[in-house]
Amino acid sequence: MLQKIVIVGLLCLMSWGCNTTEETKKIDLEPIKENREGLDYSSKAQESLFIRLDQLLVQWHAAQKKDNRPAMQALGNELETLARNHFSELVQALEGPNAAIAAGSLGFSYDIRAIPYLNQALSKGDENTRHNAALALAHIGSDQTPMDPLFAVLDHDPANSVRAMAALAISEIVQKDKDFGSLPHLLKSLKDQFFMVRYHAIVALMRIGDAEGFQAIASTTMEDEHVAVRYNSILALHASKDKIFLPLVIQRLQDQVVEVRNIAYKVLKAWSGQTFPQDDIAAWRKWAGIE
Repeated sequence: MLQKIVIVGLLCLMSWGCNTTEETKKIDLEPIKENREGLDYSSKAQESLFIRLDQLLVQWHAAQKKDNRPAMQALGNELETLARNHFSELVQALEGPNAAIAAGSLGFSYDIRAIPYLNQALSKGDENTRHNAALALAHIGSDQTPMDPLFAVLDHDPANSVRAMAALAISEIVQKDKDFGSLPHLLKSLKDQFFMVRYHAIVALMRIGDAEGFQAIASTTMEDEHVAVRYNSILALHASKDKIFLPLVIQRLQDQVVEVRNIAYKVLKAWSGQTFPQDDIAAWRKWAGIE
């Protein structure tokens, strides 16, 4: 008798409550098959992922500003692990409210498969998304990156920080004697209103090593209003190894900012092998043959 009761109970459970419950509503499977509606479970796990990624990105940028290399390395490692393990989710998120976080995180995957999605985000994302997409392309730094979306941003984007990140990305992609079509855009960017665009454009031109780029730096940014741009300009002219630029570097020995004076002096000593005092402008001018 007991065995019979147990068997009946099991049959009831298997039939979703036997006759004691309402008949189960029939589900039309065709629409679900087409659009997967109702198949996803709670998005809390995904929410936690993007909260963590956002925290890591903020912490990484803070460490970068302080030039805290050990912290950058540790945070970057965790970002890389999460970006690689959730690559598809990040790509899909470029279309949603977490687009900026997804774009920034994809750069830490160092995966060239992210490039077309990031380029798409460059053209249609909001300002934060465009900024992070350009920065991610800089992180990846692949010479397989299609450059036109970066050129379009560098030339026309209304946001200063987005143009600056495009210039940074270009500087990470170009190589010695390989500008990938970027030279005219970089030359134009030496006159950009935002100093960080000019700063990164100088780095890119220095890496390309084209004589036209060095001439443009000499005539455009050696007396730039921003200290960081003048500083980079001196390094670029030193990288040119062309002593025609010596008078311009000697002139920076009298710069109003001590960091610029110091880098000019360091460059001149390396360039000349001379050890004249930093403030002995006459000795440096005489050595360079400047009347």
